[in-house]
Amino acid sequence: MKENSFKGFLFLLISISFVLIIGNWKFVKEKILDLYPDYMKGPSFYALISSSEDYLNIQRKLISLPGISSARILERELVNKQAEKIIKNFELKDQEMGILDFIGLEVMFDKNINERGQELIRNYLIKLAGENNITIGKTNYLPERDNIKVLMDYINDIGVWVIGLLFCVFWIFSLLIFKKEVKKASYLIEQFQRKSQVEFKILFSGIILVYFFSAGVMFFSPSPEWVSVCLIGFFYSVVLVFSGGKHSWGS
Repeated sequence: MKENSFKGFLFLLISISFVLIIGNWKFVKEKILDLYPDYMKGPSFYALISSSEDYLNIQRKLISLPGISSARILERELVNKQAEKIIKNFELKDQEMGILDFIGLEVMFDKNINERGQELIRNYLIKLAGENNITIGKTNYLPERDNIKVLMDYINDIGVWVIGLLFCVFWIFSLLIFKKEVKKASYLIEQFQRKSQVEFKILFSGIILVYFFSAGVMFFSPSPEWVSVCLIGFFYSVVLVFSGGKHSWGS
């Protein structure tokens, strides 16, 4: 009895998970990629902008550009401390150091932007702030790709197809296991109550109920993909139809 319950629960769990995960893949993929924040980071550089400039407006214009992932204003105190360490090497007087006031800006490119695009953005930033009011550091590139990043690339590019195929295999496997238990019960019903196609009716009604329950949950998902949900429903129907047929107790 416990074994039968486990088989039924396994089939139910896989059926619901199939719809919820593949039907909401964009959201699921983002959560997986968030586990490795460095994956989405591209090249970056730092800039020092005179505090007399409208640096918030410069930040807004940068963020609106294609190819920019983020433009973050750094804490003024931290920037000034770092600047003072450098300036002290020039043995400037305290009065002269007091007039030096910078705003730090960290600019991060999209991960796939090319070098020409990076250079155009850097030149545009100089134009926005004025050549005499800004100092731009060199572009910092991320280390060579490691195994985790390669795995994240696969998840980002073909993850939905791989996970979908695995779900198809596991769902069919769990269906065949659960179907054996349903077949035994349906055979007895057909023999003693003179009813036909009991196995198919039980499986069909159960799968339809689980499918529509899962689809209903999708209405509360942040980014449902209804085409995928419909394709899963079509897959369920096709497999169920082709798995039907005459049977006996021995089978």
